[in-house]
Amino acid sequence: MFSKLTSPYPAPRPDRTAVLSGLFMGLFVGLFLLYFRPFDLGSGFFGEVPVRIVFFGVITLFAYWFMEVLLPLVFPRWFNDQNWKVWHRIAYYLLILWLIASLNGLYTNYIQGLSFSWRNYGLIMTQTLTLGVLPITMIVLYRYNEKMVFYLKEAAVMEKASHLRSIEPAKTKAKQTDKDVFLAAEAYGNYVKVHYASEDGWRQEVQRLTLSSLVADLSSAGVVRCHRSFAVHPGEVRYVS
Repeated sequence: MFSKLTSPYPAPRPDRTAVLSGLFMGLFVGLFLLYFRPFDLGSGFFGEVPVRIVFFGVITLFAYWFMEVLLPLVFPRWFNDQNWKVWHRIAYYLLILWLIASLNGLYTNYIQGLSFSWRNYGLIMTQTLTLGVLPITMIVLYRYNEKMVFYLKEAAVMEKASHLRSIEPAKTKAKQTDKDVFLAAEAYGNYVKVHYASEDGWRQEVQRLTLSSLVADLSSAGVVRCHRSFAVHPGEVRYVS
């Protein structure tokens, strides 16, 4: 268990998936609270104006975007995959949960005209984080196992299909020798499948780095990124379909 917590895990990425995840979470929270009206939301200050209930979803949306999109964009060095472990992701999700719960509490006090109380705030945060630790940990570990299964299957398929030479994780720089000609690369999470033309024909490599890093390393050779998940050497392109 402890070894999994200290295993590498992808850092938050400010990509389309993060944006869509925030939209989905905000929409789900807003509609769920509006339809079921838990925590006495169907009466009093909130029941009189249903849009006030939906605003909890807006809070969830912007809190998630702030943590998963804005911060990785503003502080990219903090979100380097090489520094992130499974336990970092769990703690970060708990931090997001704390931010959402804090904003919801402040918003509730504002709507109901209540004064702030550190005692009530501490009680709410303790309950929220205690309830959130287990499901968040289980979700992160499930995703970790899911990624491991995917990468192991992909590596097995490529090893059977070609003469695959594995790259050690410590070697994160893309390279191109005089005998190898870069053809294309395909992103697989934190890994890149690189296709080369060599003296022996054609081969593939799996390197542990991002597609952006690979393109930067080989930009002097003319390699360009033609898609979010693909990069090619224009001089080696024979046709486009």
